Amino acid sequence: MNRAAPSALPSAWTMELNPINPPTNSSAASDLDLIADLLRSLSENRALDAVLPEALRKAAAYAAAAGGILLRLDAAGNPIHPILFTGLEPGAEQIRNLLLRVATAARDDLNIEDTTGGAALGEALGQNAAVNPTTARCLLGTPVQMPNTGGYLLLFQTLPGAFSQHHLAGLRLIAAFIAFALRQTSPQDPTAEPGGAFDLWVTGIFHDLRSPITNLAGSLQGLRLLPALTADPAADHLLGIAERSVQRLDRLSQAILDARRLQSGHYQPQLKPISPVSLISTAATSVETLLAQRLQTLQRVEANLPEFIRADCALLERVLINLLENAARYAPEGTRITLSATGSPEAVLFSVQDEGPGISADRLPLIFTPYQPEAAGSGLGLAFCKLAVTAHGGKIWVENLPDHGSIFNFTIPLPADPPSAE
Repeated sequence: MNRAAPSALPSAWTMELNPINPPTNSSAASDLDLIADLLRSLSENRALDAVLPEALRKAAAYAAAAGGILLRLDAAGNPIHPILFTGLEPGAEQIRNLLLRVATAARDDLNIEDTTGGAALGEALGQNAAVNPTTARCLLGTPVQMPNTGGYLLLFQTLPGAFSQHHLAGLRLIAAFIAFALRQTSPQDPTAEPGGAFDLWVTGIFHDLRSPITNLAGSLQGLRLLPALTADPAADHLLGIAERSVQRLDRLSQAILDARRLQSGHYQPQLKPISPVSLISTAATSVETLLAQRLQTLQRVEANLPEFIRADCALLERVLINLLENAARYAPEGTRITLSATGSPEAVLFSVQDEGPGISADRLPLIFTPYQPEAAGSGLGLAFCKLAVTAHGGKIWVENLPDHGSIFNFTIPLPADPPSAE
């Protein structure tokens, strides 16, 4: 996605905060206190214009930053609703514009030790022209995965080399908190909600689950800041189990709502050009820890893939993660799982193959039907997979392999005109 660097702040919902006096040093205990305080603040059901400024303040205090910006991006990657503060005069206007330009252009983590070097900042901005702000000497930033769009959290300091990898790890954690809070506070599109008393009940459960899931996920990530805890192998192992369980609970709660919406026909996938290679890379990364725990290996096979497909990235990521997690749970330890994607002129075929016992003949016709009495679990995950793939105009099916194991396949059709990055 190529984003044009804006020359001035967009007017819609632009908010500038009063300067703060951040701490001049940081310790593990104070880091954890700040994170815990942020979690308490963001886990409440509050309006965005209260959540986001406080998140930016806490992020700046955490890293002892002189200022920063928390930026939301619309579906086309254009900046909207920037919240910023600089705390510096004169030269503040130059810094505001610099922060906006970098936060709009950046896609990954940034830790630029000295902006006056020119090369690193030019690369971050996606251009060769050197920008040498003498006041914002170093930058620290990370993406924020916001609902139906994107965002970026960027901090600066007046001295070079003021930020460390420790600060970046904490900033990623704060960005995750912000994402959880935004999912909790963002209003759902009423036109996407199914009708009927049962559907309202399911939707209500989903919204009630958001706050405890936010608290659990944030608390577990905050515990990662305690070296004494993560240095203990047994404690680190238990923490990993808890983190994976919360992630699965989060996906299941979202799947409940999405499955009802997709089934009702009131919700349509948000189709955008996405890279199939990036899609399977993200899904593979999400199950790395689970596979390592079960001593399983993942083999990736990619052939003849187009540069982009048109799909709802969040939905398809969850489809692949569900299939990979199922393969890991039902296949023996020490076996191999194969994730493949193959392109043709008509569609891309995604497959997840395991070396497990296979699926009994009487279960095959019902495998994508939820709430089967004999099923191990609710079956909601596979039911969601079918609804999500079907909503893309694709097909999903499962086959037992001749020797052992099973393979889940689904197709995503390609449009007549190949999509390009927006």
